[in-house]
Amino acid sequence: MSVPAPASWRAPNGLDIRHYNKTETQFVYQEVFVDRVYVKHGISLSDDAVVLDVGANIGLFAMFVGETCAGGRVVAVEPGPPTFALLTANTERYGPRVTRLQCGASSHELEATFTHYPGYSIMSGFQPDAARDTQTLTAGIRNQWHDKFPNRAIDEKLVEHMVRAALDKQENYVCRLRPVSALIAEAGLERIDLLKIDTEGSEADVLAGIAAADWPRIAQVVIEIHDATGTLTPQILWTLQSKGFQCVVEEEATLRGSGIANCYGRRR
Repeated sequence: MSVPAPASWRAPNGLDIRHYNKTETQFVYQEVFVDRVYVKHGISLSDDAVVLDVGANIGLFAMFVGETCAGGRVVAVEPGPPTFALLTANTERYGPRVTRLQCGASSHELEATFTHYPGYSIMSGFQPDAARDTQTLTAGIRNQWHDKFPNRAIDEKLVEHMVRAALDKQENYVCRLRPVSALIAEAGLERIDLLKIDTEGSEADVLAGIAAADWPRIAQVVIEIHDATGTLTPQILWTLQSKGFQCVVEEEATLRGSGIANCYGRRR
């Protein structure tokens, strides 16, 4: 399978970030380092924070933890071979503070087909849905257009072209999925100060892989929920609240109308 050649982008904070798509990388950098979407609504990280990052992609959030938490540790989980290669390249600078596991997460051990979008890797996942993915990306591009050109009509043909360029090409890989509790055991995590989940529609399956004995180890949770139908968010909220978390759900301005929202959970 063909994989685009990686490039390097010097971010405003001086980090050299290996990537496949500069526009995508700049978007995620803005989310993680500038808007700080994973440390909102009371979510905080101490200098020695332990983070389990399920769906680490090319490693931007792992880099955020590496840069902002002097003694922080990250276990970064990413199944796709192309993105795992960049995750490795981007986090090697942090040495043993970042552990990388090439797999996905689910309720139990299995193998499944992982669909990788070379043109927009953050939408890659185990549950591809052409209509949902098109809606999500179209909404995101329109929102960015409104933000940049508030007085200019959207060029719908250009938006359609950009969406096709991002999603038309797919690469499929058979990848291993493991329960979160198995990952916790392998990494030897006694505590998890933040569990971050970004798995493009597999959020409920990921949570189902946490054994009862491991829930008390988890202090904070941030989950990107893909919920075009409005049925998944209540399910995830019930799960978290039943485990003792207070939750806030927020839709980012850049993702309004996309069916995506972030759920922030802290223990009461």
